[in-house]
Amino acid sequence: MRKLISTILALCMVLCLLPVTAAADDADPAEPTVPTETVKLDVGGEDADNSEYYVGKDIRLRKDGVVYELTGTTDKELQMWGSNSPDPVKTFYLRLNGATINGGITIWNPSGAKLVVEVVDGTDNTVSRLYAVDLTITGAGTIRSGDLGSTQSKEARNLSKLYIKDTKIVVDYTSGNPSEWNGACVLDGSADVTYTSFTEYAALKLAQTSGVSHSLTMKGNAKLRCLQANASDPAASAVDGLAAHGAPITLQDNAYLEAVGRATTGLYAGYGVITQSSITVEENATIKATAYDAALSAEGNVKVDGGKIIAKSVYGCGIYGKDGVDIRNGAEVTAKSTNSNGIYTKSAINISDGATVEAEGHYPAIFGSTGVTITNSTVKASGDDVAIYSPADVTIRDSVIKATSPDNFDGILARGTATITGSWIETST
Repeated sequence: MRKLISTILALCMVLCLLPVTAAADDADPAEPTVPTETVKLDVGGEDADNSEYYVGKDIRLRKDGVVYELTGTTDKELQMWGSNSPDPVKTFYLRLNGATINGGITIWNPSGAKLVVEVVDGTDNTVSRLYAVDLTITGAGTIRSGDLGSTQSKEARNLSKLYIKDTKIVVDYTSGNPSEWNGACVLDGSADVTYTSFTEYAALKLAQTSGVSHSLTMKGNAKLRCLQANASDPAASAVDGLAAHGAPITLQDNAYLEAVGRATTGLYAGYGVITQSSITVEENATIKATAYDAALSAEGNVKVDGGKIIAKSVYGCGIYGKDGVDIRNGAEVTAKSTNSNGIYTKSAINISDGATVEAEGHYPAIFGSTGVTITNSTVKASGDDVAIYSPADVTIRDSVIKATSPDNFDGILARGTATITGSWIETST
């Protein structure tokens, strides 16, 4: 009996602890607890030298773990110092309250510091350059900058990371290398971020560091625009909108991503969005991509699960997903190319569950190398070649299809088996 009671008590203790564990897992680790101690500093004020800051030929913040509330205007550089390994990583807190820092913000020994920036609601702030290994920006104010992002770092004590929530950020990139985001990057809430390139470089580069797990996740009503100031003016080389390299891109909720690639005088034109990983668009999220090479390109797969994609290209594919293209659950997709495929994959294309797809291309508008399957969906495909094509099988069930091709081209063509059941088909012969 004593053994049974002990067992019951142990079980009760485990059960009582479970909700606490679940609550901890549900907490958002991206929003840190802000210290209560505040140090107010007019960055355009008189020279000073005390335990909290130095103001002279530059501005040096001497304390971590307090909030520096910054106002005023300066051309000086604002500096902080990270800790040396193996010292604990410092966390610096800045509150921008109508501040203009034309000299930018620099963290010396950046792998030893995290930076949390609060932007006071309704304020307009300028920071010419803002980088940290681990950078958090929150608050419904505005930051204007020429270069802003997360620094490359693969040190285990402080890996690259970026989190932006509710803030409006405007980056006009006019010189030097393009802005970089590294590590796990998240846009949340009403974040509204625009990068515009005035150079012959991508508007924004993501995932520049090897040995680090990179990603971009957009949720809530977050917006990201990666634009070209002169998209139709040919550059000497490829100028992309968002070059994400090995980072998977995921859009959730009502998130919105827009990217523009630039024309070229060389062999390679600009992509709208390009990644060596996957692209996922869920719920009510939207991607709008326009380019001269592929508008939307993934070496992984492209999945549109209830979201929306508008992709238009001049010379490349509208949508390219090497490992497959999956469009489903009421998703809406428009993919057009003047000189290539509307949608192309070296794997299979699956369109299902009430999806709506409009594709146009110079080559087959919809091209699935290992198969095309359309189920319970509406597809309109047209162009200068076969409308819907696979070297393997084409299967259409319970769908409405309009496949329009020129004379002497098939509307729907399968080199394997073509199976059509329970569908309304309007097509060329």
